[in-house]
Amino acid sequence: MKHCWAALLAVCACATQPMSPSAGDVTESARWEEQARRLDQELRSLALAAHVDCKQVCSLAAAICDLADRICLAAARHPEAAELPASCRDAKERCQSGRQRVDRVCRCS
Repeated sequence: MKHCWAALLAVCACATQPMSPSAGDVTESARWEEQARRLDQELRSLALAAHVDCKQVCSLAAAICDLADRICLAAARHPEAAELPASCRDAKERCQSGRQRVDRVCRCS
């Protein structure tokens, strides 16, 4: 019975070890990238609507750019993470195209 408890404690201790900062940033960046894609799709749909809610599309564009900043910050902190520079470039392009799309239909402050 003592061996079972020791094994259980060892498993629990390993499961609760924090990830390395690089792994955490890579995981977060992937999540942010997916969120930015979803917001971009929503922005595309709303920008094509007959009646555009400028407050909403401006907020979406700002959120997409905020996520791009986060992704690029993670890439700068961890140049060894091979996928992050490409994610940063894609995020910057998504931010810029979103702003251009919104600028055609609204004036964001």
